[in-house]
Amino acid sequence: MNVLTVNLCAATSSKFEALRALLVSKKIDVALLQEVAAPRLCVPGYKEFTNIGEARRGTVILAREDLELTPLLALPSGRGSAAKVGNHMFICVYAPAGSKRRQERAAFFAEDVAQLLAVAGPHAILGGDFNCVVRDGDTTGATMKCPELQKLVCEIRLEDVWPRDPARPGHTFATATMSARLDRVYAPRQLAVQAAEVVPVAFSDHHGLAVAFDGEVPPRPPRPPAASWRFDARILKDPSYLASFKEEWARCVARRPVDGDVVQWWLREAKPAIRRHAAKFTRDFRREYRRRRAQAARMCSVNRLQRRFRQCDSRAFVRSAATARSLREHCGAPQVGVRGGHVAAPRQRRAHGGLQGGQVGAAGLPGQHVALRRRHGPPAVRPGRPSAGPHAGEMHAARVGIRGRRIRRAPRARRGRRRRGGTPGLRGQGGAPRQPRQVRRPGRGRLAQGHRHPVPLRGQA
Repeated sequence: MNVLTVNLCAATSSKFEALRALLVSKKIDVALLQEVAAPRLCVPGYKEFTNIGEARRGTVILAREDLELTPLLALPSGRGSAAKVGNHMFICVYAPAGSKRRQERAAFFAEDVAQLLAVAGPHAILGGDFNCVVRDGDTTGATMKCPELQKLVCEIRLEDVWPRDPARPGHTFATATMSARLDRVYAPRQLAVQAAEVVPVAFSDHHGLAVAFDGEVPPRPPRPPAASWRFDARILKDPSYLASFKEEWARCVARRPVDGDVVQWWLREAKPAIRRHAAKFTRDFRREYRRRRAQAARMCSVNRLQRRFRQCDSRAFVRSAATARSLREHCGAPQVGVRGGHVAAPRQRRAHGGLQGGQVGAAGLPGQHVALRRRHGPPAVRPGRPSAGPHAGEMHAARVGIRGRRIRRAPRARRGRRRRGGTPGLRGQGGAPRQPRQVRRPGRGRLAQGHRHPVPLRGQA
């Protein structure tokens, strides 16, 4: 079994021919590729399990066409994938590179690679671009050791297939100032290694590593024929099947022997031909049926979402003057938003000014029938006394603050000590005892003690 690991360095489709030539020349059975940008490689003669990821730098596992390839797990980042080829498990990894990403690389080996090994099992073949080293002689530059990787391979008892030979350092990546053996393959101890060599490639800045293991990967066994066969009667409703079946039956009848055994002709020629013909139409029919059913399910989801949008609350949201001033926007008419396709009328603020209709209060608001007058009626005055003048409404508006829709009373100023006996009366008449007026505050569930407006004496109007 020949295994190859190589970093493609985001090779384009023009370099895939060189990759195919390398696979054919080395008779590679399984290839572990890293830093792949293309979503599909389409290498002739090989199956592929592609995991590109979000950063467009993913991993790919290639297997010979006559081998059974079963995907097991693909990391969302695209930096790792696991698959079963024949009777062996393979894991392809592409670790984060750079000295500034040591913590990210350590977390990758401690969490992501451990997750891949948990799925593939402890006897998997681990290979790829590790972007770090474990041995002292694997780099000539700054230290690039990763204790997490060394701890991981020791726990699951995987061994590096490259021999410890100072004469053969086996470095796969080199720059002007350093070189390192970043591309490696780890295998179980019970799997014997025949040979391992560094393969220079022209389409990448990394060299590949080819490893020959003792023993061949057994090809996928042929699928045994089914003992029984069930004819799907739904394809009889297809007019194209009926026309095609007539042609197939005519060919079978043409091969019927004139004076031979009809039973043997039916068992050996006619029945297998009809079975193959019906199986082909059944596969096409079921594929089309699944496609239409999935489309109908999607339309049901769309209709359900549309109903929810229509049933949404149609409450309008109004931008207040304070919000407009904070955003330095012009605040004219109330700004109304639409929810659920319905427009709600804006709620007008209620003016609080004079208490008489048609007057203008001290706050500068229109003197139309204001909220206080509508809610609580005119101000209470003593019977037989003249009604309050306009200044009474001004004094009342000065004592009332506006905050949204709520009405609150301003803090009452300190007053001098009042004379016993109640409110002042007219000249020559005694004052009546003070009777507080019960006023229900808007938005409150309790009664509050109100106050009476002072009434000017005669001659002071």
